[in-house]
Amino acid sequence: MTGPVVLEARGLQKRFGDTPVLQDFSLAVPERQIVALIGKSGAGKSTALRCLNLLERPDAGTLLVDGQTVPTTLTGKALSAHRANVGMVFQHLHLFGHLSALDNIVEAPVHVLGQPRAEAEARARDLLAQVGLQDRAGARVQALSGGQRQRVAIARALCMAPRVLLLDEVTSALDVENIADLQALLHELSDAGTTMVMVTHDLAFVRDGAHRICFMDGGAIIEDGPAHQLLDAPQSERLQAFLGAAGR
Repeated sequence: MTGPVVLEARGLQKRFGDTPVLQDFSLAVPERQIVALIGKSGAGKSTALRCLNLLERPDAGTLLVDGQTVPTTLTGKALSAHRANVGMVFQHLHLFGHLSALDNIVEAPVHVLGQPRAEAEARARDLLAQVGLQDRAGARVQALSGGQRQRVAIARALCMAPRVLLLDEVTSALDVENIADLQALLHELSDAGTTMVMVTHDLAFVRDGAHRICFMDGGAIIEDGPAHQLLDAPQSERLQAFLGAAGR
């Protein structure tokens, strides 16, 4: 799958104190592609995702969206605009349990983008229908199942009309049936035009859930290719060892 590059990182570096976490992290993500970052704990996957969203500030390197350089020093409204454009679904979701599914989704468009509430609600209802929750708009999040909450979190991120959606360990709290449903949903979103980068430890999920896999080790991508090819015929010794340890 090829197309115009929506999100690109060139040589990102990040240290926490004296510890290097990202070293020359480079990635180009074409439109509508689902890219998965895999690797052992501590490889830098989640830090890479957070740097793409500027939740963490890279110490060096270049970040581009639609070919335009994004200053890593953004603040205020410009930073909020970038985070809307490069949306993120967190591992722990960070939903407001006491609010309804609908209210969780419209909160940011109304208060961050300044959309009229009626416009944001109409968009939110469309997204709830897209993720199969049209009949749960008024339900409080704390009354929803784990899989339903995951879908609300995805709809919330999509309501900001991002160019790219980042997903951090989105399968970690889901059972097998919900994981299969999520896989189908992500492909539907991709077919509809959403570009995604995900971090996950679930290799069975990314085999059919991602178009492309990037294996990270030591803060950099050291192998990159189509999902089945990379999992079935790893080239580097480090990826072979990782897959062996994972029982692949």
